[in-house]
Amino acid sequence: LFVGALAQPLRLWRQNADIRRLTVMSFAFTGAQLCFISFMTVHLTQSAHFDLVTAGWTLAAYQTAALVSRPLLGFVADRFVAPTRLLAALGFLMCLSALLSALFAPAWPGAAIVAVCVAAGLSASGFTGLAYAEFARIGGAARTEATGLGSAAMFAGVLAIPPLFGLTATATGAFALPYGALAVATLAASLMVWRSARA
Repeated sequence: LFVGALAQPLRLWRQNADIRRLTVMSFAFTGAQLCFISFMTVHLTQSAHFDLVTAGWTLAAYQTAALVSRPLLGFVADRFVAPTRLLAALGFLMCLSALLSALFAPAWPGAAIVAVCVAAGLSASGFTGLAYAEFARIGGAARTEATGLGSAAMFAGVLAIPPLFGLTATATGAFALPYGALAVATLAASLMVWRSARA
């Protein structure tokens, strides 16, 4: 019985293309979320020459944007925009935030850097509730297994992507390449979900 219960999410993965796309997206998006959170203060002090206190306040602004955006995004998805399209749009914003983060330099205005970090918080740390709701909706009668699969994908992204990001930053001595790779990953996932929403 235990093995059968564990196999059910895998059957959903094989049988449902929407679940597969949502799973891949969740893996990429939570990886981006943890990269922004884990490396933001180091990145801001090293690349933008923020002092530690300012970098910490910027991370707090990121987290506040995430806190505010989660119920707001749920409201928007209920009333105005299809959830799958909204998830894809958030991915595009993550991609843009990662690309701009790769370009941070001491010459950048501080307000512009904070704005990019707030956009990253709104998108990369704001998407999770919306994604769980979509797993439950698409899963139908198997919503428990679907959300379990979503959780597994999200935690896999948390485990796999930030270490690769950190290793790349250490190897290159800069954050441009890992943030560029993060932009590519979130863009690819977003395009995949956007195209499925249009189909």
